[in-house]
Amino acid sequence: MEKDLVIGIDSSTTACKAIVWDTAGNLVSQARFPVGMQQPHPTWHEQSAEEWWSACVRVLGNALEGVDSKRLAALCITPQRETFVPVDRRGAPVRKGIVWMDARARPLL
Repeated sequence: MEKDLVIGIDSSTTACKAIVWDTAGNLVSQARFPVGMQQPHPTWHEQSAEEWWSACVRVLGNALEGVDSKRLAALCITPQRETFVPVDRRGAPVRKGIVWMDARARPLL
């Protein structure tokens, strides 16, 4: 079977999106699922890494529905800029991710 499909995953500030293209650049399938934002204080912006993961799993499942996964040749993932999540030794999040637009450290600049 020809491996003629590419899937792209974009985890952005507002949603996780997945798009499947063929090697000619034609859209085959796509899916989108929103991701929530928490603001525990003004200018603070946080998101749950678990929510990122569940949104990613969901959009992959939806985008690949009806697509023969044996045709996939490549996967591309784009993240949210400088967003980070502190993790423990096992890789489990110890707190919500601090999103790239969070301003709590601005006084240190």
